[in-house]
Amino acid sequence: LLLGLMAVLDGSVCVLAQPGLSLQEITELAYEHHITSMFSFPTRLQTLAEEMLRDGKQIRNIRRIGVAGGVLSQATYYAAFKAFENLDSLVIMYTMTESGGIVCSTSLHEAIAIGIRFPGAMVEIKCKTRYCCVDGWLDE
Repeated sequence: LLLGLMAVLDGSVCVLAQPGLSLQEITELAYEHHITSMFSFPTRLQTLAEEMLRDGKQIRNIRRIGVAGGVLSQATYYAAFKAFENLDSLVIMYTMTESGGIVCSTSLHEAIAIGIRFPGAMVEIKCKTRYCCVDGWLDE
């Protein structure tokens, strides 16, 4: 619900589709509705990217992808950039049902790695070890 509302407030069109669509169906939707951004689970993105690379198909108008709901492997990250020719950024969001929103996310223009980057609004992260998943090693 929130993603659809955010799209409308941003002045864009939000196309809701079933998560299990085939590559052909996703391609048709992307071109029919001029989709430039999409949101996916990491496992679904991996399957889609592998299928696109195997079949040599491209969805050229997708420039941004948001991912949440699981761990994004580095292999999937690189496969997405190979499969989606014009991909500018791959934003990774860490969310929890209990928090009611985004806990950590990369910014739109700094999504260049698989780290989770910075905390969301009103979120505090407590590091119990010297290693913090947000920024790396903490200085003492």
